[in-house]
Amino acid sequence: MAIAKIPKQNQNDSKEKAEEAFINNAGKLDKTITNTEQEEKVKPILIRFDTVLLGKIDEAAKKRGVTRSAWVKFVISHALEQGDI
Repeated sequence: MAIAKIPKQNQNDSKEKAEEAFINNAGKLDKTITNTEQEEKVKPILIRFDTVLLGKIDEAAKKRGVTRSAWVKFVISHALEQGDI
C-alpha cells in the first residue's frame, strides 16, 4: 500500500466550516457568566437597509437557514477577522 499525502483542505471548505460553527453557536449563552453580564454584552441597534439589499440579505440568511440577525452578525464578524474592513 502506498503512502499518500493528506490533501490540503480546500479554502472554501474551511470557510464553510467556520460559517457553520459560528451559526451553530449563535444564540447560545456563555454558561460562565450571569444573565445580567450576558445582557450587557449584547446591545440592540437599529440599522436601515435599502429594500433591495434587505431582500438579498434575507435570501442569503434563508439559504443558510438562519435569522437575518445571525447572518448579518456572521458576515460582519468574518469581515473583521479577515481584515476586510
